[in-house]
Amino acid sequence: MHKLQVVIPESGVWRFALCGSTFQNVLALSSSDYCDSTLLYASDGCSNGDASVDIRLEQEGTYYLTVAGKGETDKGDYNLEIIRLQGLDAPSIEKEMISIYPNPARNQITVSSSITVGSYRIFNTLGEQVLNGNLISPSINIEALNSGSYFLMLDDKNSNQTYHKKFIK
Repeated sequence: MHKLQVVIPESGVWRFALCGSTFQNVLALSSSDYCDSTLLYASDGCSNGDASVDIRLEQEGTYYLTVAGKGETDKGDYNLEIIRLQGLDAPSIEKEMISIYPNPARNQITVSSSITVGSYRIFNTLGEQVLNGNLISPSINIEALNSGSYFLMLDDKNSNQTYHKKFIK
């Protein structure tokens, strides 16, 4: 497993890709040095099964990327590509982005997206998972949460990618 510090110079839609590596791999991105995948987790996306994901990063700054094998024997060389998407690439990514409302919320949040969301996880700002479940309807009951900031992680059933959104209760 490799933990890398990545400096993103500007906000925008960024592609993190390990296509062409010599082993099956996964990517996890965090805004804290815990490398806890609070921003993204990808285990697929390239034609050969390597990890690749596009994500909108709202802020420039330092992020923490973990590159790991899918299994204990998956080790080897990898090609990491990090690029900012522009032009025609960015709008097509925007269609897959997820929105949640209302934000701030009181008792529930509603998820709106063109991707097929399977499950969700909600983390507090300490990285602790506080809620999880399958997204059967577009609404998630957050009544049991205390007031504060949270990260919603949504798993795409079709691409095995994980998307995140921040919300306030």
